Amino acid sequence: EPEREGVFRGIQEWLEDHAGAKRTFERFLTAFPNHVLASQVRFELGNTRLVMGDLEAAAVAYASAADDPGPGGGGILPARALYQKAMLERRLGKSAQAAETLTALLSKHGEALKTGEPGVKLARDARYQRSVALLEAGKADEARGELAAFLEKDAGSPQETEARNQLARSLLDAGKAGDALAALEPVLKGGAAAPGRDQALYLAAWCHSAMSAASPAGDATEPVKDAEAAAKH
Repeated sequence: EPEREGVFRGIQEWLEDHAGAKRTFERFLTAFPNHVLASQVRFELGNTRLVMGDLEAAAVAYASAADDPGPGGGGILPARALYQKAMLERRLGKSAQAAETLTALLSKHGEALKTGEPGVKLARDARYQRSVALLEAGKADEARGELAAFLEKDAGSPQETEARNQLARSLLDAGKAGDALAALEPVLKGGAAAPGRDQALYLAAWCHSAMSAASPAGDATEPVKDAEAAAKH
């Protein structure tokens, strides 16, 4: 089909000429808005606009790909498009909107994402990124609940250490040093070279300091001693 050839030409141009690919994708969507490939083209248009630095326009293209009701709009693509849109919203300082987008992703596509490793990974990433977006949006209580749920459901995931550090930092800010230290415990017990452990040690020192300050008999030197001892293991 001539229109299919146009898509392939646009993808080839994407590798060599982003501006040319953008024009090709936009012309295709103008001429064939309901084509079976339209949702994929909208997604690729978002990628092209992103590479070119037009974040707002890229977000619009991803939203369009996610909303595509046509025959090519099924599978994991709509969820991927919503995820990309949410990540751009965070970069644009729209963290509350990003959290809403990720909530919509999980609500609408959560069941479909349970099948196959790519879908499982995307759902896990969306759950974690939603908690971070909530933290950035100033919704600390809700974010802590999301992080705790993530750690329960996704223990052992690549984001676990980062999630524990994020949760501990938020709990410290809320004056819950004991709970923060408990969240960090699995990280502190890990190997000295484990990613994120230095940050966990730093946070643990602040936890001990806050707990010592709250105790009349507290020793302000204990946090340093505890952190140094943990670092040796």
